Amino acid sequence: MEATGHVAEEIRLIGQGARSDLWAQIVANVLNRPLAVPEEPEASFGIALITAMGVGVVERSASAVESLVRYRTKVDPQPNLAVAYAELFSIYRDADAALQKISGRLGAFEQRQIQRSARLAP
Repeated sequence: MEATGHVAEEIRLIGQGARSDLWAQIVANVLNRPLAVPEEPEASFGIALITAMGVGVVERSASAVESLVRYRTKVDPQPNLAVAYAELFSIYRDADAALQKISGRLGAFEQRQIQRSARLAP
């Protein structure tokens, strides 16, 4: 998203992950952005809100949405952990790139083993 020039000042965490304060902190640290957890974190609330906007019950504006959404908690990233996660992600990207050829070979090997096992099965 940021590569296209857009910046998320604050992230909203919804769904199952929003139930865990630990997960919320990890997400804030990984993204290095403040995070807000709504009191109603389930997607069904968002669907109802979008539906209400679609039929004209709720105004189609950011301020209207913000007036209806209440937050259970707000989480700030921990700068030292955000730096560590950024470094680990860089290492992961390098490792993934280095292992792509090997991963392809392992996948081909696995497919051959599956085919051999299928031929040997009674």
